[in-house]
Amino acid sequence: MSATVLLCDASAFARDLLGDALDGAGWTVVARVGTGEAALAEARTHRPRVVVLDLILPDRDGLDLLEDLRTIVPAAVIVVCSGLGDAAVRAACAEAGAAQILQKPLAPARLIEALQAFAG
Repeated sequence: MSATVLLCDASAFARDLLGDALDGAGWTVVARVGTGEAALAEARTHRPRVVVLDLILPDRDGLDLLEDLRTIVPAAVIVVCSGLGDAAVRAACAEAGAAQILQKPLAPARLIEALQAFAG
């Protein structure tokens, strides 16, 4: 894979774990950020093909951020990885433009498998 990925997760551990796994699988992780504002800035700079987004962030509501990212990078595949997995949250994510919603805790292999479906 050579698609560019923006990884946004409040947990430094998750950013390192998932980012390293994506790098190892051949994806190009252009940024690993822990806040919504940083994600917006990196999206404007790098125009990633894929965004991996946690909904629980210290500075922004994840659903609002998802909508803002959809405006900045309308063609990007946005995969939400979150511990918030009830049906209403999943529906709101899909309505806001998420390509897929993955439940945390998340094994890196599951994320890579999900992203491979969008590679091409």
